[in-house]
Amino acid sequence: MKHSVTLILLIQSLSLMATTQFCGQPSTFLHEPESFELAMNSSPSFGKTHFIVGRPTHEAEQENNTSAPATTSSFPTKQVFFTPDDNIQAELLRYIRQEAEKIQIAIFMMTDQEITKSLINAVNRNVSVELITDVGCLKERSNKINELCEHGCCVRIYNPSYDKKGRTSLMHHKFALFTNNLGKSLVWTGSYNFTKRASDANQENAIILDDQKIFDVFSKQFRRLRKRSYQYGQRRKSARS
Repeated sequence: MKHSVTLILLIQSLSLMATTQFCGQPSTFLHEPESFELAMNSSPSFGKTHFIVGRPTHEAEQENNTSAPATTSSFPTKQVFFTPDDNIQAELLRYIRQEAEKIQIAIFMMTDQEITKSLINAVNRNVSVELITDVGCLKERSNKINELCEHGCCVRIYNPSYDKKGRTSLMHHKFALFTNNLGKSLVWTGSYNFTKRASDANQENAIILDDQKIFDVFSKQFRRLRKRSYQYGQRRKSARS
């Protein structure tokens, strides 16, 4: 009899909690198979000494894998990375190697030699590489702007006085557009600068978005930045130029 009363109370509690709204969305964690199986396979003391608390185990496991591909089809996230916990540099190099057509980069600081080599290799296999950076990058002794320019990359420097109002501003973006990356247009963005320190020491993030509409919005902004910048140096002509 005691077990029957406990089971009835449990079912009533589950029904009530399943309809609870959280941040405007239905609470769903009690609908998960793990929670239901725990309730149905409970010990005789369930309801006296046992309680359902927290999230399903699979959500906790996902927290330990920050670079796992997103599985929700309604959100365009492809991957998310954090430094120094994940090897962001290696992931960026992989996307550069996979690109077959065009890479457009807006980056505040460009000093990483490995990323520079990978972009030059992309130019050598007839991938168009265009980079817009802040004028402050030129003042950094280890910047790779000249090297990129000399090997066929189109480099532009942001002009902070483009609006003619006497204000100073930074080209502080950190994003890259991959036009044909294994057949998809991808956006790479986040806080990650293309520097060794950003890879090895800083607390940074990068997110890859797989959505054509988002790509088009970033592409439009890149064209705006191009108009607000001036071409740097005399680049060697690439095959696509």
